[in-house]
Amino acid sequence: MGNNMSINSPIFATVTPFNQDDNIDEMAFIDYLAFLEKVGVKSILVNGTTGEFPSLTFEERIETCEIAKKNFNGKVISDISSCCYREANELARLSVDADALLLLPPYYYDVKNEGGLVGFFKNALKGIRTPTYIYNFPFYTKVSLSKQDIVEIHKACANIVGLKDSGKDLGASKSFSENIDDFDVFVAGDMVALNVLEIGLKGSISGAGNPFPEFLVALSNEWRKGNYRFAVEIQNKFNVWNTFRRRLRGYEISIVKEVLSKRIDGFPTATRCPINRIDERDKQLIEENYSHIYALATQLYG
Repeated sequence: MGNNMSINSPIFATVTPFNQDDNIDEMAFIDYLAFLEKVGVKSILVNGTTGEFPSLTFEERIETCEIAKKNFNGKVISDISSCCYREANELARLSVDADALLLLPPYYYDVKNEGGLVGFFKNALKGIRTPTYIYNFPFYTKVSLSKQDIVEIHKACANIVGLKDSGKDLGASKSFSENIDDFDVFVAGDMVALNVLEIGLKGSISGAGNPFPEFLVALSNEWRKGNYRFAVEIQNKFNVWNTFRRRLRGYEISIVKEVLSKRIDGFPTATRCPINRIDERDKQLIEENYSHIYALATQLYG
């Protein structure tokens, strides 16, 4: 299957807002999607790592995809990852309106040397025609996909069209795109977003960039227009945010939700157990630095 979809970078991996009863806050989600769309975001990923998918029920994962498709005027990718291939397949079937799917390798049993890896993808995607991206995230899965793994999965599954790589090795990311025609590689690595484009990959996918999406939207646009110097300037300003958040002690998802609450009135900062909200130290640091980073993001064009 050729990849003729118009899914372009940057892709933003959405958070999942929860209300006081620990249910999905639909209205907050709709407001958040409107915020992303207003600043020029064209592609999103729901139910990903940033969306706390391991803590969501099967029904909630379908719900978030449906809300996104109804309320976001752009491309929606749905993460269907599960160690149970039957569940992944059912999620895929019920995410029929999604523009694309995302699937992690099985991350509990070590099956790479027994042919189980390819078998898992074949079974999870059996009967599914929706274009699907492999999700490589060895930090969490403890499964490090090799170039050969990617080639074999791609050969076995006609609807595999690309890869989301969170492996933090640009050389490996580049190698994944070699020897496979029309294979898109998106990289999770905000500090190197410009480098990703420079080496010829499709672009960035970001969770931490959510509070200030203007950075990645502008960087990608200026790169496409050939304004390299301006793209470098934008990356440097974006890295002020990227460097700052590394000073914080909280979980990245909690940090993102906290800062989003400053950009979107009433946006809930609740996370779902086992992830906790940020502490008072982090809140104070955000309060002290937010205005400066906000100005950098919203005044890129003067």
